[in-house]
Amino acid sequence: MTHGEHHEGLELLNELKKEFEATIIHELLPGILHNFANPLNGIMGRSKLLQKRAYDHFKVGSPEDPVGVPVSAGEEKIIKDIDLIAKETDRLFDLFNDVAGKIYRLQDLSLQKINVSHLIKCEVAFFNFYLDFKHTVEKELRLDWDVPDITGIPADYSMAISTIIRYSMSAMKMSPAKKLVVTTCHDEKYVYSVFEDTGIHELDQEDKDFLSTLAPSRQPFYHLDGKSGLFNALSLLAKYHVRVDLDSTMDSYCLRLRIPC
Repeated sequence: MTHGEHHEGLELLNELKKEFEATIIHELLPGILHNFANPLNGIMGRSKLLQKRAYDHFKVGSPEDPVGVPVSAGEEKIIKDIDLIAKETDRLFDLFNDVAGKIYRLQDLSLQKINVSHLIKCEVAFFNFYLDFKHTVEKELRLDWDVPDITGIPADYSMAISTIIRYSMSAMKMSPAKKLVVTTCHDEKYVYSVFEDTGIHELDQEDKDFLSTLAPSRQPFYHLDGKSGLFNALSLLAKYHVRVDLDSTMDSYCLRLRIPC
């Protein structure tokens, strides 16, 4: 095979990969999650049942209210192992829900009520699957759980918030300090979401002025030196009359969203 033939084959392979990747979110992942859900629910149910039976058999109360009845070292080890299995099963179920929730949000195009604080909590939990974000970025969530619901399409808000977080991730990649702080609060008319990070940003005054007057756009922004995603995310929210305020220097970054409720 000549070099040209090899190159042509590589282009065909890459094109087929693109077609395959286009099916992942809307066709493949829902099926994968569905196929995992049934055995996972079975494992959860059996682990809880096994845990209860062990406590009953060794007469040491229950997992919720253990009683300090003396048992042998071997029996104690069995109980601890079963407790650990039940705990890790719960953790696996939470991780599964983090992925499933994200996929379902991206597919949900219906107009409905959304709790911004709960959505942000779920989006940050999903981002822990990015290992750099999980292990190198300090996260602080200051969430107001009494915020009123807003009205919107889950896919819009999920994609916009995750893009904002991903923009912060990129900005912090070369920063010695990596911290993301997300705050929510509200008043009678608005829900406020504030994103602060310690990244290195290159947003000038023209960018700030443009974002503060951003209008809904049907055409995506391209070639904005790493800022395209942020501009597209905020443009997506403009149809909900979300107001954007941005304070950014080389040492600090604060993005505020004012969302009508």
